[in-house]
Amino acid sequence: MNNFKSIIARICVLLVLRWFNSVSCQCSQEQIDVLDYIGNYLEVRYAVIRNYDSDDQTSWSQVNLTNSGRQDISAGPVQWSVYLSLLRGIQDTLGTRNESEIPNSGLKVGHINGCLHRLSPTASFATLLPGQTLPVTFRVTHGMVSHTDVFPNWYVAADGCTESRTILSTAREPIHFTDPFDTAEKWKRSRNDLYDPYTPSVRYNSSYVHNIGADSVRTRILPTPIEAELDAEKTVNIKYGGWVIVEPVSELENEAKFLSDALGLTIVPAASAPSSHKILLLIGPVFNPNATKELDGAEAYQLEIDADGETVTLTGPTGSGVFRGIQSVLSLTDHGDDVPSGVVRDGPRFEYRGMHVDVSRNFHQVEEIFRLMDAMTIYKMNQLHLHLSDDEGWRLEIPEIPELTQVGSRRCYDPTGDQCIIPQLGSNPTLSNTGTGYYSVATYRSILAYAARRHIRVIPEIDMPGHSHAAIHSMLARHRKYAATNVTAANQYLLSDFGDQSEYLSAQYFTDGAVNPCMESTYSFIDAVVGSVKALHADVQPLTVFHLGGDEVASTAWIGSPLCQQLNLSRPDLYLRFVARASHIVAGHGLEMAMWDDGVYYNDLPVNKTLLGGENVYTTVWSNVWEWGNGKRAYELANDDYKVIISHATHLYIDHPSEPDPEERGLYWATRVTSPFKVFAFMPDSLYDNIGVDGKGRPLDKDTICAVFGCPPLEDDQSRANVIGMQGQLWSEVTRFPENLTYMIFPRIVALAERAWHRAEFESVPDEIARNETLQGEWETFANILGHKEFKRLDRLGIKYNIAPAGAEIDPDNQYNIFVTSGFPGLPVVYSLDQGLTWISCESVINLPPDTNFPIDVQLRVLSSDRSRSSRQISLTVNGPGTKTSALHDD
Repeated sequence: MNNFKSIIARICVLLVLRWFNSVSCQCSQEQIDVLDYIGNYLEVRYAVIRNYDSDDQTSWSQVNLTNSGRQDISAGPVQWSVYLSLLRGIQDTLGTRNESEIPNSGLKVGHINGCLHRLSPTASFATLLPGQTLPVTFRVTHGMVSHTDVFPNWYVAADGCTESRTILSTAREPIHFTDPFDTAEKWKRSRNDLYDPYTPSVRYNSSYVHNIGADSVRTRILPTPIEAELDAEKTVNIKYGGWVIVEPVSELENEAKFLSDALGLTIVPAASAPSSHKILLLIGPVFNPNATKELDGAEAYQLEIDADGETVTLTGPTGSGVFRGIQSVLSLTDHGDDVPSGVVRDGPRFEYRGMHVDVSRNFHQVEEIFRLMDAMTIYKMNQLHLHLSDDEGWRLEIPEIPELTQVGSRRCYDPTGDQCIIPQLGSNPTLSNTGTGYYSVATYRSILAYAARRHIRVIPEIDMPGHSHAAIHSMLARHRKYAATNVTAANQYLLSDFGDQSEYLSAQYFTDGAVNPCMESTYSFIDAVVGSVKALHADVQPLTVFHLGGDEVASTAWIGSPLCQQLNLSRPDLYLRFVARASHIVAGHGLEMAMWDDGVYYNDLPVNKTLLGGENVYTTVWSNVWEWGNGKRAYELANDDYKVIISHATHLYIDHPSEPDPEERGLYWATRVTSPFKVFAFMPDSLYDNIGVDGKGRPLDKDTICAVFGCPPLEDDQSRANVIGMQGQLWSEVTRFPENLTYMIFPRIVALAERAWHRAEFESVPDEIARNETLQGEWETFANILGHKEFKRLDRLGIKYNIAPAGAEIDPDNQYNIFVTSGFPGLPVVYSLDQGLTWISCESVINLPPDTNFPIDVQLRVLSSDRSRSSRQISLTVNGPGTKTSALHDD
């Protein structure tokens, strides 16, 4: 009976789609005129009214719609709708097929899918006259505390018409149609949220670092080496005077070429090499400082700079080790061509030092991936985890299944669903948007080649079974294309059961994003994709690990699927069936599988690894939010013999803001703040010591967390060895453009690289007070290296890193003096006393003129190292001598 129902449902869907395609799609001139007018003349303003309702779980927003033109906007005869995307869902509509009428507006609101909603006029809609404003008030799920919670590019479309228009008042970047978050009700997510936007004074006291001077960091290398004995007073110039690179063994040909390109030096045969003015690259053992034991790992290196003999010798056990040493050579030449005499012996803390980049939510071009890898190379990172598929887009060409990119890589307004998937995350309704794009076979292979030369392994992720809206709808489009002519091709890779009546809502509000584990075509799809990706890697960078995602699958997915009901399995067992079969497909291709940590959990315990294919299973452990109770997962999985990559959301999700400020871009579901200092202070060897505050800034007690949820230790040496590294995560919901991407990643990735490569002294101090004192000292050095040296290197790469606003505090003893800091000594602070007409540089103190007329507003900015960009501008109001306080505020 269930099979019969499924067949009938499939026939009905096909008939409806054929009817729609035959009768729709030609727009009348009247429809076009209405769309043009609303697109051009509807002015939109979005305001958060308050962020906590009686239940502290919902908030109130208001959209003001103003008719700025000279014509009426009426409910008919053209049936128009306005489509909008919000990071939060509009209450009472999510996951339902019903539209809810908004009181006193004449509009109804419906949830389309994901973050996309629709406002449509009802019979009670009063014509919006020229100059008139219609306030529309509604509840949304959770709080909204940032301008980037509201996505741009709202659009208008009409029933029975395939055309649409972007509403121009929402189209500019950065977001400009949101009202200020100027009260606590707007910038706090609940009554017990302790976070406020930083004042200049708070920022000064939290970020001030003593300037130890550029000369003090000239010979410092990041990440910090195990040992570096370098004499800054005894140097040698390695670029001039006929210096050459001696041709090494063939195993180091790539490394010699890389160094030659970087320094502009010639590679000469060993037989004709000079006795001095030469760089030698050698394969050989590297010994621990003050010990006879070899440094573990392929990436160890020893760098010897002999100023007297005018020779540089770089030794490593492998090409990878020599290549990491080359980065130290290039770091030492950063301030010029003279390098200090001495020895560096070094090796990594972790074998896995990764960066995850989501190119699905918003697509990022290959040039940005190259630029990221250039920076990863400098800081000795060796794993690039590319998130190539999600609900919002499929980003890799699979030649055997062209529909994945013909449909799934494109976002647009298309009622047929044959050309694209629906707009999400502020991508406009045309195909020219940040949600459209993919890596062709040639482009992806160029990424692999670029990575291979830099000893960076690319780990592709195809996220399943959840997060698969794009893949599912691509396969539905394929089914429609072939249904009448080739039934085998139509059904070959289907990922959804036509008879499935399951109702569910994913974390990102999708109602149809889980591929069906009960269909053989699902596993045919996985086999084809894995095989194709492996073939893409084959002769460029052979694939070793395939990441299958596995995260955030809705708990009620599949329970209404007739095909799944035939298996008579519980919902957890349906998921386990998927994981087991998928892992064996991956293993059948000779690959090891990786998943997010929740992907290998079954009834709150790790899946028995013997059920999975392959010797090793890698887990990127993200879901550690302490107050949620999953902070023990990294150690649980390591004790169960999984290979663990620490990817904790509370410290290593660098898509979260650096400050708790509405002006800052970022998500904040795991934590309100992830500053560079917080990343630097992370202790991967003692995870529970990172318990600090909850997502609202309230203190957490480690003993209480461990008593309630459990804090199992690593059981033995094998468990400790199973923790193989760290990874930073960048999810791209609010990173639409290249400058957004680099703003979020840098400089936090440098702190991540430091902690993944180097075990800091503060981590070994047992007493918390003493540990924090040591931490502050090590941070001071690190911040000075960044400010005086590393930002210059990033500027030369064209990386637009995040420049934090200035901190400022008025001298309580002399209000003519204002103490300022950039947080990173070396980044210049400038100020203005004339509302930004002229700007003056300062070091650490602003001395106001004796004839200053109080009160006075002082504007401050921090500049990039090359002075081409600036931070957000802040203002400080100085009331003058004799006053008790002075107002401090950000612009």
